[in-house]
Parts: sequence; structure tokens; C-alpha cells
Amino acid sequence: MDSILVLLGVALLFFGGESLVKGSASLSLRLGLSQLVVGLTIVSIATSTPELVVSVQAAFAGKGDIALGNVIGSNIVNIGLILGMTALVQPIVIHKRLLKIDAWIMLLATLLLIALTLFGKITPLWGFILLICSALYIFLSIFKSTKESVGEEEIKKTASVWIDLFLLGMGLTGLILGGNFFLKGSISIAQNFGVSDAVIGLSLIALGTSLPELATSVIAAWRNHPDIAVGNVIGSNIFNIFTVLGVTSAIQPIDVQDITNTDCVALFLFSFILVVQMYTQKKLSRFEGFTLIAGYTAYIAYLYTLQ
Repeated sequence: MDSILVLLGVALLFFGGESLVKGSASLSLRLGLSQLVVGLTIVSIATSTPELVVSVQAAFAGKGDIALGNVIGSNIVNIGLILGMTALVQPIVIHKRLLKIDAWIMLLATLLLIALTLFGKITPLWGFILLICSALYIFLSIFKSTKESVGEEEIKKTASVWIDLFLLGMGLTGLILGGNFFLKGSISIAQNFGVSDAVIGLSLIALGTSLPELATSVIAAWRNHPDIAVGNVIGSNIFNIFTVLGVTSAIQPIDVQDITNTDCVALFLFSFILVVQMYTQKKLSRFEGFTLIAGYTAYIAYLYTLQ
């Protein structure tokens, strides 16, 4: 039964995230936003919704380590697995905007997250501060990118605004139900094997909630839209910290218990290595994608050897 819940949850998260991405992207274009803003903000927010749903549900259930582990683990998945697989599909040429602004904001957000874990508790006050940072990032993205456009063929408007709203509603419903099913099933399975809440959040739940990012980025790379692919990952990592963790901790204080310094160091190293790779010839090669996947595999193996 637990396995069925996990599989059903993954399916609902995937299709819910896809519906939310299509609906929100189409609606934002209908409102006149540039497609670079769509890729870095609207699509990123949409694909981060599973992380938000699962983290909030975990916080309300008193599983703060799952909520925090989900954010840290999802960001590691986004870089190590998703960008790694994306680069294997198609080497990614990096847009100069990402190098000048967004990559550095991602690094700063990561350092802020690590600093917060050192306090042992992320309070509602810090949650509101993170949400303010999220709003400022959205404003900065819109202000800086109104004249830029990427992925003209990747994101398209639907036939009408009613279809956009239908997709948004279906997507949100799928994400809420999927998050609930996946959370219950994965926790039950992992606890039967004696796995800690932190490791559950860092691995199983992080992977499941990152499926929308995986689909979006790999498809974008396959269709030769590298800015959408890498922008979605970087934007999602920023929103996971500012928005997901912000909303979660604003609703319910998060006690940092089983999240270790190793997990935080791993997140920083993945983020830092990605920025270095982005500056190397201004692209991510297939070899660099392979190294990211190898690093992610080693990290997951390390987590489970500690159990």
C-alpha cells in the first residue's frame, strides 16, 4: 500500500507540476511578461510548488527536518541530477544574464540558508525576511529583463485564458494530492527501514518533488532552449530557499535537528561548482554534466551508508 501511495504521489506531482507550468507560463505571456522572466520566475515558481506543498505539509505534521531536508535535497537534485542529465542531452550555452545576476543570487541564497541552519531554528521572522527577498528577486528579474526574450518556441500560449485557469486549478489540485500521498508513503517505507526524517527529506522526497524541474529542463535542452533549462534550475533553487522555506517557516517554526554540516557543505559545493562550470567557456559540457551526476550519486550513497 505504501508503494502504491508513493507511485501515485509521484505521478500526481509530475502531471500537476506540468499543468501548473503550462498554465502559469501561458497566463504570464498573455499578461505581457518577457519569456526570460517567465523562465526564471514564473516557471521556476511553478516547478517549485511541489517542494512548497510537501514542505508545508511536513511542517504542519511536526516533521521540520523533512521540510528543511526537502529544500536542501531538492536544490542538490536540481544541480547534480537535473542539470547533469540536461547537459548530457545537450551541452548548455549559458546566457550572460545568468552569469551576471542569477547565479550569484543563488549562491548568496545558499549561504543565507546555511547560516540559518546554524541557529538551530528557523523562526517565522526569518520566514518573512526570506519572502521579502523572494519579492525583491521577482522585481529585479522583471526590471532587468523586460527587453530580453528566450525560448520563443518552448513556452506558448494556450487557446484561451480559461484553459490557463483550468490548467492552474488542475495543477494545484494534483500537487496537493500528490504531495500528501508521496509524503505518507515515502515516510512509512523509509521509517520501516530505520531511515531518519532528514535523510528521507534529502533523498526520496527531494527527488519526487523535483520531477517537474527534471521534465522542464530536459525537454528544454532537447528542443535547444538552454536558457529555459538552466534558468529553470537556478530560479527554482532561489525560490526553494526564499519562497518555499520562507512560507514554511512563516507558518510553522522549523527546528534544525538531523540536518548536518555535511548536507549544507554538499549544497554549497554543488552550487559553487555549478557557477564555476558556467564560467568555463560560458557553457556546461557533457563531461561537466557527467561530473555533476557522479557527485550526486556519491552524495546519496553517503547519506544511506550513515543509516
